[in-house]
Amino acid sequence: MSTEVKTNSRARILYSLRRLEEKARTPEYEGCPYLAVQIELTDTEHPASFVASRVKQELEAVLRREAGHGGADDPEFVGRQLILVFDGTSARADSIPGRATAVAGTLLDAAGVR
Repeated sequence: MSTEVKTNSRARILYSLRRLEEKARTPEYEGCPYLAVQIELTDTEHPASFVASRVKQELEAVLRREAGHGGADDPEFVGRQLILVFDGTSARADSIPGRATAVAGTLLDAAGVR
């Protein structure tokens, strides 16, 4: 990981999505197991639902925190937008290379995240 990725919120966010895109294009990729649990299990009290929800909430919190460190006026909103991009990419193993990072880049630009 480059120094820029270590010190720049925008770069860290885009790096995580770039890595997800790379993983999603591999033959063994079957999507995000946490997202699958949230979709498949209707019982929100089931232990697996609880774990999946917590993992996704923690990821959103990281994205929100990075957006805030990068200068977003409304990091809560940006974090929510980014988790939607992350989930969409996770669900689409056939994703076009660069699509998630392009969408996220546009969101980050609009939010003023550096």
